[in-house]
Amino acid sequence: MANLFAALADLPARAVRERAPGAPPPARLPALERLLARGVARESDSDWRRWALGTAGLVAPSGDLPLARLLAAAHGLDVGPSESWLIASPLKLGAGLNSVHVLDARLDVAPEVAAGLCARFNAEWQGSAELQVAGPALLLREPAELEATTVDPSLLDGLELTAALPRGRDAARLIRRMTEIQMWLHAAGESAFNGLWLWGAGRGALAGTAAWPMLATNDPSLAAARIVHPGSAATPAPTLATWSCAGLLAAGLALTDADARWFEPLEAALARGEVEAAELHFAGRAIRLTGAQRFRWWRRARPWWEFGQ
Repeated sequence: MANLFAALADLPARAVRERAPGAPPPARLPALERLLARGVARESDSDWRRWALGTAGLVAPSGDLPLARLLAAAHGLDVGPSESWLIASPLKLGAGLNSVHVLDARLDVAPEVAAGLCARFNAEWQGSAELQVAGPALLLREPAELEATTVDPSLLDGLELTAALPRGRDAARLIRRMTEIQMWLHAAGESAFNGLWLWGAGRGALAGTAAWPMLATNDPSLAAARIVHPGSAATPAPTLATWSCAGLLAAGLALTDADARWFEPLEAALARGEVEAAELHFAGRAIRLTGAQRFRWWRRARPWWEFGQ
């Protein structure tokens, strides 16, 4: 029998809870809701990657995870000790009368577009900041040390922007940099996106000796962590998967397809004993699941977006 760790990386519970009054709720996910209702939940870190790294035996420092530095090192970029690296994720922003909302935080940039953007940026900014390509990600190098707590952009869809702005000692500098980049993108005539969200600014190194589970994920940060900290394979080797709305939408599917693709098969595998135990990470909770829990039929399932409130 196998074990499974899975992160529901960007299921937009918070955005649904904060939707405009009168806006219709999204579709229910009955299989996921049964699993959430019958499993045993505990508090976990709000950033699922910290939890995922922990399953591989790696301990991250407090504060922001060093995701950008991991990506830079894994792609052969020179990472100096006194500079800051941040992931620069493209956003589509929409301005209302009194607020700015995130219209799309799941934008992919073609490699040739990313390369051209970096070339223009670096020529015009002349070392005050530098934009680099690291596989599927864009990275921003800041010459100075920055200390800030940031938010994964996959959680921003539909949110008012000020609800997720950076916090901490250098938050104002980081917000000012994002504003400057928005103005630069407008002047450069970029139409596919109008902002770069800066995040993953941690500077501390990961500690521990890695023993990696099998990775069923396309998350570039975890792939980078395995390159930088290759370690060994865990024995026995559970599977660590990430299930992402962005992946569904990119495949032309809808959120309602998540049940058929992920949660109904997991529920059936637990019932048949093919998976001994699973742990879902969602909304700052870790939910442990076993086959016997299916008999907890008296536990009422609630809408998935209410979980973790």
